[in-house]
Amino acid sequence: MMSFRESFAITDIGGSDTAYGVAIQTDGKIVVVGETYNSNGNFAVVRYNPDGSLDSSFGNSGKAIADFANQTDRAYSVAMQSDGKILIAGITYNNNQVDAGFVRYNSNGSLDTSFGNGGKVVTNFEGKNEWINSIAVQQTAKLLWGDILTQMTVPSIMTLP
Repeated sequence: MMSFRESFAITDIGGSDTAYGVAIQTDGKIVVVGETYNSNGNFAVVRYNPDGSLDSSFGNSGKAIADFANQTDRAYSVAMQSDGKILIAGITYNNNQVDAGFVRYNSNGSLDTSFGNGGKVVTNFEGKNEWINSIAVQQTAKLLWGDILTQMTVPSIMTLP
């Protein structure tokens, strides 16, 4: 069981960093996602041990970054899959348009290259702007997400590979 006291962690990822989403793994490790901005924004994920220290077995000393296309990318939500993989969703700017972006990491923080194109998926719905706000993974390996499609909220479902 985890308890919180008057303590918190500040982790420098390498730019102007903002956290937007958090998930707790079954082993108590804490996964935080957001954006790191240094000339352009990138998906950022940090994993902490239950005691709040960085998990050095994850990514690059507890941190991992994903860039879609050298434009601003921002991770808003994270979900844990039953196989230990970490699924992250957010937005990526693509030629003056906002598209839904998904990244999947293996449990060690490396990109899961069996997912999409090198671990990343960009989805465009009918040429409109998409803002992914939250995701969840069903036991049937279906991904559910809530997004805003230009001016309309749309619940969506995608089957994971």
